[in-house]
Amino acid sequence: WDGIRKLFQQSSSSLELEKFAQKKARKVELFTHMLLALSTSSKNKESSSNALKEYLQLHNDLPKEVLISIHQRLSQFALMTLAVPSGQFLHLGTSKELHQF
Repeated sequence: WDGIRKLFQQSSSSLELEKFAQKKARKVELFTHMLLALSTSSKNKESSSNALKEYLQLHNDLPKEVLISIHQRLSQFALMTLAVPSGQFLHLGTSKELHQF
């Protein structure tokens, strides 16, 4: 909220902060945008370029420059998973479910 609040304070908008945020903020989703931007293979220039092209083909819900920015920042991190013997999984679900947890 700090970023959107600063943007709101710098604007001359007559909207309330919540309405301003709904109008101006980008809807970036964890699984749709963030998780898919993480690297899943060893890095080389060609695979990075192909990964970005594939990422952009999957998404058309945000401006291209926003998607490129997300991918450039997150693709430098590898997605790794670990199976824990006798482990259990608890899916907390969407953000509304997380708030109620």
